[in-house]
Amino acid sequence: MNLEKSQIDFITEIKQKIRRAQYDALKTVNVQLINLYWDIGKSVAEKQGESWGKAIVPTLSRELQKEFPGIGGFSERNLWLMIQFYNEYNGVKNLQPLVAEISWTKHIVILGKCKDNLERQFYIMTAAKFGWNDAITRDGNFTDDDIIQDVTQNWSCYDRPQSKRKNLLTSQAMEQ
Repeated sequence: MNLEKSQIDFITEIKQKIRRAQYDALKTVNVQLINLYWDIGKSVAEKQGESWGKAIVPTLSRELQKEFPGIGGFSERNLWLMIQFYNEYNGVKNLQPLVAEISWTKHIVILGKCKDNLERQFYIMTAAKFGWNDAITRDGNFTDDDIIQDVTQNWSCYDRPQSKRKNLLTSQAMEQ
């Protein structure tokens, strides 16, 4: 069956609308998941502060897995990561608004590999801006200088940093 150009264009446009809607739906789910993990991390951190201690984490993990079979994300390890996620980003003016910009998997890698909040901010912003998939962040070279060079080689002279720290400090100063 031969299609006319106008039909091909129409079909292409509909396909693009579907892909855009799928992407928007995934982003919405990601935001909700990140918010849930933030809230769980906050709740557990607060209970630990009330002298519940570390014992609540394995208990909570077992209970959540029993209540929600087949739904991943409630292992002891992941609960500890939620607590770390909340503790590391809570109250950090430049990081807290960015938490929903990237996936949980990227946050895990960033929390594990980045030494400070400025470095975390750089990688969150870069992953969001360039749409890095989870494979890029898991490959072990996520924070290597080669990645920084790959990211910055196409930046204009106005946003090319002499160093990632200087660029972040400059961009923060310009925002204020």
